Amino acid sequence: MAAKGVIPEGSDVHFAGVKPEKGQRLVVFGWAMAESLSSGKLPK
Repeated sequence: MAAKGVIPEGSDVHFAGVKPEKGQRLVVFGWAMAESLSSGKLPK
């Protein structure tokens, strides 16, 4: 799957210890307040 946006330089450090050939994955989670989503005032 391809990234949907620009990947910041240096982000690869988060994947340094992940071994995909052994089935390891990096799982992330994020959230936003409903008010921020509806107003369009999310930080970029």
